[in-house]
Amino acid sequence: MKRLIVTILILTGGLTAAPVFAEPTPTSDLLLPYFEVDLSGFKRTTLFTVTNNDPQRSVDVEMVVHTNWGIPLETVKATLEPKQTRGYNLRDWLRQGELPQPDGALAALAPRRLAHIQSALLGQKSPVDYPRTPTEVVSQVNSAFASGDRATMLAVASSLDQDNNLGCPLN
Repeated sequence: MKRLIVTILILTGGLTAAPVFAEPTPTSDLLLPYFEVDLSGFKRTTLFTVTNNDPQRSVDVEMVVHTNWGIPLETVKATLEPKQTRGYNLRDWLRQGELPQPDGALAALAPRRLAHIQSALLGQKSPVDYPRTPTEVVSQVNSAFASGDRATMLAVASSLDQDNNLGCPLN
């Protein structure tokens, strides 16, 4: 039986530009530290809900799935209306590749992308062939930061983004 252990970080945004004497605006970062999702059968599911308790304002929510090494793999965004609660099933995301969109509709991940995410979460070799080894990625990122040059950092970020989207049908 294949099991995923997932960490998901949920970020909700509040107002960031406010006068010094303004009343504090509630915001929250919530780390759900441990999930198991059964990829081989239908024995386990992981449900969670996100609620906007503000009676007047909508709130943007960003949910990030990380590996157990803290590497972000996928980001899901949503907007919750005042007093709205929305439920999510992590199994749908990680087994079927059905990710919720900001409006609540579902969109399917490309099969190669889903296979990559599942492999990364299981600690297995990805079926996606990347042109760089992990050591090369770390070395290039460290060199870019050490240079202190913004253009160098952006060039490395752009090339890594291109690598991460290899095989994506939207390119």
